[in-house]
Amino acid sequence: MANPNGNERTGGLTPLRSRRLALGLSQEKLARNADCSTAMVKLLECGFTPTRSEVLGRIKDALAAAEAPHNDSAPAGTGERGGTTKDDHGVQRAA
Repeated sequence: MANPNGNERTGGLTPLRSRRLALGLSQEKLARNADCSTAMVKLLECGFTPTRSEVLGRIKDALAAAEAPHNDSAPAGTGERGGTTKDDHGVQRAA
């Protein structure tokens, strides 16, 4: 159902919440990894769909990074196999 300002809300468990929970991420951790507020994650999980938002792409990237297999053989942040690095949005990614 659309509201007067063009944003939508839907009921039920959203795909975003289902995916976040399956990955074992808290709302706070997802928000931190996506460089957005916890309030925005909560709104999106309630079915709020912003008409324009760069945060959706960052959340998608943060979820994809959380799904990537991790290899702990190299220290985090080294950029070596198994480490992590930050992309242009500050999202931690497996190297």
